[in-house]
This record gives sequence, structure tokens and C-alpha cells, in this order.
Amino acid sequence: MTSVAETLRAAEAAAAALPAVVQGAGTAVAEAYPTGAVPSMDSFMSSGNTADYYIQPEKNGYLQIDHKGALEEIDASIIVSEIRAVSMIRYGNPAKYYKTYNGTHATTGESWGAILKMAHASDPKFRGDFPSVELIFVNQKEINFPKLDLIVPKGATLGYTPTATTKRLAQSFIADVKSKGLDAVHVKLTAEKMKNASFTWGGLRITAVGPWNLDE
Repeated sequence: MTSVAETLRAAEAAAAALPAVVQGAGTAVAEAYPTGAVPSMDSFMSSGNTADYYIQPEKNGYLQIDHKGALEEIDASIIVSEIRAVSMIRYGNPAKYYKTYNGTHATTGESWGAILKMAHASDPKFRGDFPSVELIFVNQKEINFPKLDLIVPKGATLGYTPTATTKRLAQSFIADVKSKGLDAVHVKLTAEKMKNASFTWGGLRITAVGPWNLDE
């Protein structure tokens, strides 16, 4: 079975192999990206999991699910060997995010080359793609916000993909559980406030609680 470290290295290699952007004189940029490619059945079959809900860690220290609610923590579990590496981009204001599993098509089905071209053309600060991981957690305790029409049952899947500025939290978790020889892990999810000289944002802190009994 491929380790998470090997998967991350593969993602970095795939990112390095993507078509280069050649910066010419002035502001002109010469790109050599394929555009208009149609997703194949192979690319569909190799695509990753789709979670039932998605987690958003907020800069105020709370977690949201599908942009609803305010949770101090989430009780969840994850199988580390099933974490999947992706290449990801962020561009624009407000920020837009895209990711790819294969360097050919985004998870939205669009040509990855066409998306890179669009990002370079629309955002002069765009710095290219970066390696990340797709995390799919299993919720272990029902979450209920009836006034917000949000009920997340036990057993539902919760998705999260770290950005370039938050991926160190996922790296820390993965390194920790690998050092302990854990694969199926019971975890506590919390929002961590992160900041630099100009901005404040939220990242997902993943704390291993112990082994996860898959028979539960």
C-alpha cells in the first residue's frame, strides 16, 4: 500500500511535470497549456471521493459545515492510508480554488491546463499550483443545527482540503500518526487561528485521540 509520504512526493512530482509558464518581456506571458480537453472515463474512474459535507475552519476559532453553524470541535475518524494527494490552485479575490488528482483534469471536469491559463490571465499574483491532500473524515457524533437546516448524522463523511497556508497542520497530523503506527484513527477537529502581518485565517487542527475501531 502506498504511504502518505510517497503519495505526497508523487503529487509534488506531478505538479513539477505540469506545463511551464514562460515569463516574457513586459507583462506578456507565453503559456503552453492544452485547452478544451474532454474528461475521459479513465479520469472519471480515477477521481477521488466526494464527501457528504465540507468543513470550513474560520478565523474566529469555530468550524462551519457547508458554511453553516459554529462548532468548537468535531468528533471524527479517518483512515490515513486512504488520504489522497492532489495538486491545488488558489487565485483571484475573492479566492477561487481548484484541485486535480491527475494533472489533466480538475475535479470539476475542466481541463487543468485551461484552468491554469485562466488563473494566470486573471490574477497577476497567481503563483502556480501546490501539493495538498484530500481528507475525508467520518463523523462520529450527530451534529444538529435545526434552525439552519443542518443535520449531519453519525457516519456521514466530512471533506477538507488544506490550502498552501494551512497544509502544515495536516502534515503535522500525518507525521504524528505515522510515527505511532496508526492508520484508522479517532480524531478531534478544531479550528486554529492563523495569521501573518496582513491577514488572519482559519486552519483545521487534527488531533489524534487514539485508534479507531472500525467495527464501532
